[in-house]
Amino acid sequence: MAFKALEAARECPSAWEERLFQLPSWIPLGEFVDVGGLRTHVVVKGDGSPIILLHGFASYGYSWRHNIDALAESHCVYALDMPGFGLSDKPAKHDYSLSAQAGFVLAFMDAMHLDRVALAGNSMGGGVALEFAVRFPERLSGLIIISSVGLRPDRLPRWIRKMAAQLVKGGSLSGLFVPGPKRLRWIMEYLYHDPSKIETQDIKAFLLPMQTSEFRQALCAMIETLHLELADVDRIEMIKIPTLVLWGQEDRVLSPAHAFQFSSVLQNSQMKIISNAGHALIQEQPRIVNEQMVQFLKQIDSQASQR
Repeated sequence: MAFKALEAARECPSAWEERLFQLPSWIPLGEFVDVGGLRTHVVVKGDGSPIILLHGFASYGYSWRHNIDALAESHCVYALDMPGFGLSDKPAKHDYSLSAQAGFVLAFMDAMHLDRVALAGNSMGGGVALEFAVRFPERLSGLIIISSVGLRPDRLPRWIRKMAAQLVKGGSLSGLFVPGPKRLRWIMEYLYHDPSKIETQDIKAFLLPMQTSEFRQALCAMIETLHLELADVDRIEMIKIPTLVLWGQEDRVLSPAHAFQFSSVLQNSQMKIISNAGHALIQEQPRIVNEQMVQFLKQIDSQASQR
């Protein structure tokens, strides 16, 4: 059963929960849901057929801030903070693999009594969405992947995992993974095609969940267990549900070549490459992204009504 975040904080206050009272007004405060014993934050808005939004690595539901309202005009939107991120619990001993995260999304759906949904994933969230589509296709009406991981079988590079392990030791490299405002702006400038679109309040919003010991501990587990790619293309070819592939033309993290490969592998897919956008596509070109998503959702809703 879902309950309001502030109510939950009053009932069982902790150092982290008390920070909820200090959230800036521009950060949407939603509800907490118990999912397998993990307190999970989700922003719910709108009516209609449901769509779940999955964020990327080291991000949270706030990354969908420019998309939620537009989607909520015709659908019930669930912008989820996955375990380890945002306002959700951040357990240090937890499986953060794509497979486990897909299972978590299924458990969330069951907790919210959602039978079938459209699932949209950005970056790492796209990898979770693909894994979900492979394992639980009967629970999906449609799939949207945006600047998504999922094609190459590589684990995170060893040097990244090694540096992340120093977080718990308070090593000098901790700033790389729990950055201050200047370093986070530098990271975001790499994700954006047009850095002028980065707002100071957004940097503050993304920093807030990172500035806890819980996040530092959880991040080490993520680096050790998280595979950002699916094992092989053959598994992706199993996906038959309608799929929309969106990509930024100037993505420096995952080049648009990935979009074309996804489009060729996913049999029931359509693709849109969006100009003047980098890896942070949903934040940099939200109007075009919203138009594409709403149009796609109308298509799958129409198909469902004709069955």
